[in-house]
Amino acid sequence: MEELQLVYEELKSKYDLILTNTLALNDDYTIDIPIIRGTFTDRRFDLYKDDDLFVFSVEFFDKTGEKKFSHCHPYGVPDAIKHIEDFMLKKSIFD
Repeated sequence: MEELQLVYEELKSKYDLILTNTLALNDDYTIDIPIIRGTFTDRRFDLYKDDDLFVFSVEFFDKTGEKKFSHCHPYGVPDAIKHIEDFMLKKSIFD
């Protein structure tokens, strides 16, 4: 949680982020882990740690309007911060 807290503290005043302990997955399945969630227009991201790796998971709609999910693994706190900032500025690898 320490690294997630660092990311959250760095960005909470710049963006509308939520720090929570529940992640809702597909098919109404949930897991209880620390997570940062943010939204921008019709897209949403979740940042969490899994086996000591950051996971930056994105829900978005492709050009046909179909809902898609994708993810990547930021290398550390600075990289996780950059992924969130790029996402919020619509400059991420998912755009």
